Amino acid sequence: MIEIAVCDDEQRIREDLKTRIEGEGLQCRVRCFASGRELLEQAAGLDIVFLDIGMQEANGLEIAEQLAQYPGLLVIFVTAHEEHVFEAFDVGAFHYLLKPVDGEKFSQVLHKAVRQAAQVKERQPLQVKDGSAYRVIPLEQIYYAESNGRKILLHTETETVEFYGRMQELEKRLGEDFFRCHRGFLVHFRYVVGYDTANVYLKNDLKVYMAKQKYGEFSAAYLAYLRRVIAP
Repeated sequence: MIEIAVCDDEQRIREDLKTRIEGEGLQCRVRCFASGRELLEQAAGLDIVFLDIGMQEANGLEIAEQLAQYPGLLVIFVTAHEEHVFEAFDVGAFHYLLKPVDGEKFSQVLHKAVRQAAQVKERQPLQVKDGSAYRVIPLEQIYYAESNGRKILLHTETETVEFYGRMQELEKRLGEDFFRCHRGFLVHFRYVVGYDTANVYLKNDLKVYMAKQKYGEFSAAYLAYLRRVIAP
């Protein structure tokens, strides 16, 4: 799920951009902010921000400079002020859209930003609390996750990491390279070597359960994964 924010002090524009984004049918959640202050208070976890430059309370360029503390966050300026275009890219803007926003151009920029944000999320490691210490685990090292009561077991090639959590939340965090083949198991497509209606077979002779009702969905998702990783 891509987290998108729209920040503009004009309600009409906020609602218009939100409607446009949601109309693209992307897997995203859109939140609106009327000021830069509100945006900065809740910026953690955001992936993309559509930001006005000429807001009354605070200059959007100054807000963008503060947003730079969040690695991977993409800022798209939406403004009527063409003269700020060079300044916008000086603060690391992903793109710059002029009001009134052209529909086709907006769609192109949004889809490009979502693709890049998804790639960034896939590269981000998973941070969990293992006992009294926090652990950072690269996603590519996870073979599968297993539910064990209130805890989750992350299985890698060399170890099993245990932490408190919910599979539903972990499923969202891990992204489309993982699949919940059973209520108690999440598998990493990267390590799948075979599957049938009862099991998913992983590298190193590992095996996890496959719920029969998940078989068709798993097959489609796995084929989509193969197309992504094999495509030039």
